[in-house]
Amino acid sequence: MTRILIAVDHSEESSAAAHRAHELFGDDASYLVVNVMDHNDGLPQAWGHVYPVATPFGTFPLITRGAVAAVDQPSTEEEAEETAEEFVDDNDLGTAETIGLAGDPVTAILQAAHDHDVDVIVIGSHERGWFSRLFDPSVTSQIVKRADIPVLVVK
Repeated sequence: MTRILIAVDHSEESSAAAHRAHELFGDDASYLVVNVMDHNDGLPQAWGHVYPVATPFGTFPLITRGAVAAVDQPSTEEEAEETAEEFVDDNDLGTAETIGLAGDPVTAILQAAHDHDVDVIVIGSHERGWFSRLFDPSVTSQIVKRADIPVLVVK
């Protein structure tokens, strides 16, 4: 049985990739739908963190509105898992296995492919200009470059 990893986000390109994979590999294949949320914003003091505030009576932590909201929110992995599950339901992928991960999307997708012994990675390609790609290489192009298993890119 062919094992297919479909890397998804909230885009139409992801849906097109999933439909094309299903057309090519059919119901006999085993599908693994992976959604990765990149939690690294690169800022040492991102919004929503707790910062100490000095007062005449000493210091106490000031909790910003974002930090209070974050207390009741699911973890990044849980949120990514929910996105993957919604994607499976919305795209009629049946009994596809879902995984939600956090971190660098390229590294996480490639690691999931190896951990789950997939035969092919299927990913959608976003239409971006050369200038945009110059400063921010796409996840798709990096996966194609670094993968040691076949990658199907759907436009």
